[in-house]
Amino acid sequence: MGPARGDPGQLGAAVRAVARRTLTLRVAFGVVWAIDAYLKWQPAFADRFMSTVAEGAEHQPGWLSGWFDFWHDAIAPNPSLFATGAAVIESLLAVGLILGVGRRVLYIGGATWSLAIWSIPEGFGTPFMPGATDIGTAIMYAILFGALYSLEAAVNWSTWTLDTAIQKRLPAWRALGQPGGRALVDCPTERYRQT
Repeated sequence: MGPARGDPGQLGAAVRAVARRTLTLRVAFGVVWAIDAYLKWQPAFADRFMSTVAEGAEHQPGWLSGWFDFWHDAIAPNPSLFATGAAVIESLLAVGLILGVGRRVLYIGGATWSLAIWSIPEGFGTPFMPGATDIGTAIMYAILFGALYSLEAAVNWSTWTLDTAIQKRLPAWRALGQPGGRALVDCPTERYRQT
């Protein structure tokens, strides 16, 4: 049975439980991105960057060749610049997720970056390849960024984020830091403290 309507204590407990789980998910996801970022800073990543991009184009249908040709031609003049850019972006995603900073921009940008990974080096997960068994991992990252955005927008709980500290000094930061507009359940910390 769910919390009774009008009982702020039970509603507050439910919101805190969702907030703690969302925090755990966000930080764990940040650790995954931190490991990935560490690997991106290794020389082997930059050395193999162009071949990684080229592998995404393998076994793709002809109607997708323009997409992969575009990215190959864009990256080929300076692959190390793009490899370094990937390492920087993934490092920023990791720090933002772990600290809870710039979450609105972070979740939207992270989902967009994940879709770029999925559609370029992962080749849309190569579903067109003979014997394909999955659609790639980066699409799932994009979905997880969307879920985090939705969860945090729904409960509007930002107690365990760096965004909260920044917003106290710079209220306009809310536009960058607070996912969503109006929360489905607007739960200020003071109203739902345990008694």
